[in-house]
Amino acid sequence: MNKKEIKKGCHPEVFLFRISSLLINNRKAGGPEQQHLRTTHCAAFTLIELLVVVLIIGILAAVALPQYQGAVLRIKYVNMIVLAEAFKSAQERYYLANGEYAPSIYDLDIDIAGEKAKEPLDNREAYKVKEYYIFTSATQMAAYWTDKDDNLFMMYNLRLDHINMWNGAHALCRAYYNSGQAGKAICKSFSGAHDCGDNTTKGFYYCFID
Repeated sequence: MNKKEIKKGCHPEVFLFRISSLLINNRKAGGPEQQHLRTTHCAAFTLIELLVVVLIIGILAAVALPQYQGAVLRIKYVNMIVLAEAFKSAQERYYLANGEYAPSIYDLDIDIAGEKAKEPLDNREAYKVKEYYIFTSATQMAAYWTDKDDNLFMMYNLRLDHINMWNGAHALCRAYYNSGQAGKAICKSFSGAHDCGDNTTKGFYYCFID
């Protein structure tokens, strides 16, 4: 085969072989036939071949990145629920011992690594555990996390057992608008989620949870 034939690029089947090999990062030396295909039919990757590779990688990234971000968000939300439930259990124990709920979260008997802080929403007494803020009121236990600038991201509110509100709903999921569609999807994914809607004044999507 002369030089003019080499400059034409790859035969289609060889091109597909080389693209798949590049994408899975498993390009091996191979036997004599494979080496012959690469050396006789292809001198190097052409510009079109490289553009196709870039296009495929871009498509895969566009599909995979939102899925990854959604998965991270769900993990963070589950961690927040676990914290809220732990503090709510401590609040219910306080009620059994005293006949009323603790006015401050600092009055609860709970051993969780964290620090006392003022939560940025309403400057209430709270515990900060990593990026989560947990606080209580006379009616509910709440937990939320913020971004690096203390902008609200997502919140989970738990109704205290001896309080009658929310038409009997157990919890309230809030996804602030900066959490995007992933946050909204989390609230809607709860079993028993109902009466979902938007609070445009405060900038969040919500669902009540039975």
